[in-house]
Amino acid sequence: MIFTGGLGSEDLDSIVEDLPNDKATALRKKLIADVNKPVGHELSEDSDASTGSYTEKEAEQWIAEYEQAMSDVPKENDS
Repeated sequence: MIFTGGLGSEDLDSIVEDLPNDKATALRKKLIADVNKPVGHELSEDSDASTGSYTEKEAEQWIAEYEQAMSDVPKENDS
């Protein structure tokens, strides 16, 4: 995964080109620090990201909960 850097100015322009001006400006402000910087693969210390692992039992429970929740969502061909 890339957490920092790795963007060129053309990349940034492409990312924001179809956004409304206010959203494009806000996103551009957030990403400008990564333009023309080397790629970084480490999370920053102030990141809110959760890291770690989970057990197979936890994964099975999450999948079962997800499948149950999705069973309540109408499918495209349902009326």
